Amino acid sequence: APIPATPVISPTSLTIFESPLTITITCATKGAKIYYTLNGAEPTEQSSRYDGGFVVSTKGGGTIKTVAISPTGERSEVATFEIPAPNPPTISPASGTIIGSSVSVNIASDNPNAMIYCTTDGTDPTTDSPVYSRFKASRKMTVKAIAVVDGMAWSETATAEYALGQCANPVITPSDGTVFDNSNYQVTIAKNGE
Repeated sequence: APIPATPVISPTSLTIFESPLTITITCATKGAKIYYTLNGAEPTEQSSRYDGGFVVSTKGGGTIKTVAISPTGERSEVATFEIPAPNPPTISPASGTIIGSSVSVNIASDNPNAMIYCTTDGTDPTTDSPVYSRFKASRKMTVKAIAVVDGMAWSETATAEYALGQCANPVITPSDGTVFDNSNYQVTIAKNGE
């Protein structure tokens, strides 16, 4: 039996990535069944069977692989479609930082062509979110950011959570109930257990 034609994945390239992305797969060999994976694994008969266009949300990129298998079990060559994505941006200061009154938040990408979109209310950013420009965190907040480059999927989301610094109850020495006479005493107020 003849080997099936190699499946064709569409789109064949990305110019401006839209998420979600509709993927179609065709095979010129009649009767061949098409199987695919979305995680870069080699496709087999146990993989997802293609039965029409499907939508992928490929935040972070990925690799689609597909194979056509004839009714007699002959396998085509594997077709591969890489969906590249930039690395997630870095947010500083690091997540978990306790801030005093305010701190400048810096978000950067290792890709010089990336546009960075961010939110400060804990919602996931999209290309409809504000473009990053330096700002100050002055309250408890969750910052989320993505890097977007033309022709690539969006990066995974980077997240940083900030909390306002809180003082512990002050410790006053000498302690309450001390009887004062005419001597001089030094009163010390310590914060945060100092």
